[in-house]
Amino acid sequence: MKYNITKHKLTPVFTFPMLLVGGAVTTAHAETENETKTETNASVKPLSTEYRQRLENIRIIERIKKAESQEEKTALKTQKLNLILEQKKRKLKFVEEKPKEEVTPKVNNKEVSVKTTRSETTTPVRRQTVSQSRSYSTPQSITSGTLGKIALPQSTVAGNAYGHGWCTWGVKQVAPWVGNNWGNAYQWAASASAQGFQTGSTPKPGSVIVWSGNHVAYVTDVREDGMIQVVEANYAGNRYLANFRGWFNPNGIQGSVTYIYPKA
Repeated sequence: MKYNITKHKLTPVFTFPMLLVGGAVTTAHAETENETKTETNASVKPLSTEYRQRLENIRIIERIKKAESQEEKTALKTQKLNLILEQKKRKLKFVEEKPKEEVTPKVNNKEVSVKTTRSETTTPVRRQTVSQSRSYSTPQSITSGTLGKIALPQSTVAGNAYGHGWCTWGVKQVAPWVGNNWGNAYQWAASASAQGFQTGSTPKPGSVIVWSGNHVAYVTDVREDGMIQVVEANYAGNRYLANFRGWFNPNGIQGSVTYIYPKA
């Protein structure tokens, strides 16, 4: 009787450590590659508001060094001061909001579970997303209690010769009666008076407020206690037209205050 005996080729014992080492190297290489991709993706982050303000501050300092006239230096220093004040204001007013408690809806005094997924909901509950924070991104209009609806054109209107984004440009956008050659903001009161416009110290809706610290704004509302609301441009470096402050006291923040009144 014959027996068929098949010879099998055996792997030498000394090769197993090499296979294990090779597997470990491959695994380590894959993990390193994944970590590199994760770090690369995590490193791409949008610039924070504080970082953008720092960049703006550096840009203003460089412009002050290169300013050719004293008036330009004064305007840039005022802009820098406004930026610093806004940064301090953000730090003082930062309050961490407490998370709101979830409320379980009830029908006939019985709790109803609401399951929200992308595909289906167990109850026909329509959810609406309401933004609680105030947005200042290029508003198109505001409503004044005295003047009614006020359009806020963000593109330069015909007849406005001031540089886009400056406070003088912002006032000219909503008050076409102001002159095109009134100079820098701090010069407006004198220039308007020379052209026959009445000036004074009493705020009125529809007037222009001039701070001697080189800033102007358009007054939209006035309260009996002296608080006002304005629309303005170039507030804290924001180069568009909006109501950034709400009700505020205009005195003692950027020098003396003068109001320019439109002609009847």
